[in-house]
Amino acid sequence: MKKFAFILIAAAFLTWTSACNEEADKQSEEQTTEEQVQTEENATANAALEVEALLKDAASKVDKEISVTGYVTHTCKHSGRRCFIVGENPEEALRIEATEIPEGFKAELVGSKIIAKGILREKRMTKEEIEEKEAHLNEELKEEDGSAEHCHAGIAKMQKMKDWMKANEKDYYPIYFVDGTAYEVTEEKEAE
Repeated sequence: MKKFAFILIAAAFLTWTSACNEEADKQSEEQTTEEQVQTEENATANAALEVEALLKDAASKVDKEISVTGYVTHTCKHSGRRCFIVGENPEEALRIEATEIPEGFKAELVGSKIIAKGILREKRMTKEEIEEKEAHLNEELKEEDGSAEHCHAGIAKMQKMKDWMKANEKDYYPIYFVDGTAYEVTEEKEAE
């Protein structure tokens, strides 16, 4: 009888320690899975290029899938089908089209940091198109409808494009944009 009681107690003890080990293994497995998810999220964030880095090497990435991160400066308020993002340099903006993003970009995104994914595209603006736009801006400037600052900024931008074409010996100015397939907010805008 003593042997039977001893075997019963030993079996109960083994069952109990086995259950504890299973629980510890389960917790360890859950923690590992959670760490993998966080690592994958960080890898996604780390794989996203800053706007300036993307634009610096954009010619080699045209028609390729990319991830880019930046702060939303503007969303198209009528359709929500595009937004503009910038990095550290507000002069270097990138347009993101909501090509495969059914919900588009809501105005509330302005000021938030996002990671946008999609295909990098290039539109080549010819010297003739630049000169035509410049002439249009000069006409607007003559009308003096209160948009003089806008016109001067546009004219300066057109000159910058022509200077780039001359310096790079190109007959076009590249304008890069993203045909967006997805985006995620990584940093909400601060409350005002």
